[in-house]
Amino acid sequence: MIDVICPTRMRPEYAGAMAESAMALACGNVNVTLGVDSDDPRLDEYKAIQGVSLVVAPPSNGCVKMINTLAEQSTADDIMFVGDDCIFHGDCWDCLMLEKMPGDGIGVVSPKDYANGNQVCYHWMVTRKWYDAVGWFVYPKLNQYFTDPIISFMAKKLNRMFFSDALVEHRHYARSDNPIPEDDVYRQNESHTSHDRKVYVEGKRDYLDAVERLRGLMDE
Repeated sequence: MIDVICPTRMRPEYAGAMAESAMALACGNVNVTLGVDSDDPRLDEYKAIQGVSLVVAPPSNGCVKMINTLAEQSTADDIMFVGDDCIFHGDCWDCLMLEKMPGDGIGVVSPKDYANGNQVCYHWMVTRKWYDAVGWFVYPKLNQYFTDPIISFMAKKLNRMFFSDALVEHRHYARSDNPIPEDDVYRQNESHTSHDRKVYVEGKRDYLDAVERLRGLMDE
């Protein structure tokens, strides 16, 4: 089973649309788990979204802590991070993702994105085996940004970065031809840029140590 994990705040309409598209277009067993802050003023609207798992946690500074909480609580064999500003397109996206994962379970599989030239994994899937070896889904010293270049760096070091034919449209206001409007969530996220850039640069040893743990689990 793939567990699609998605941190979200004050966007139940977008998170609901993402979840609906993911579940409707899957050909196998897929779960969508939304992570919502306990102080979210639209929490009741999230609780009304049908068919999803909902994790309500204390508010945190940025989305990284929530992503890691969702991954830690997941019991799925495969865990996929997707933003609440995304929409899935095309049937059987889950099968397309799973067929790209190596047999030893060590790899990062990313869907196609209208705005992504297959250089960075903006949204991605890893196995439970990968997660257990690394100890985190996204680098926990971050608050919000630079999660994607870190996972991409690790995957490239292992020569295990794969892009499937699954299509997940990232409707970010600055990247998409079909964007959702810029809102307070985007603006608040941008406040973390300076802190996270410093952490990203200083954390390279941690990424390389995680890569070596993963390398020891590879079949080839």
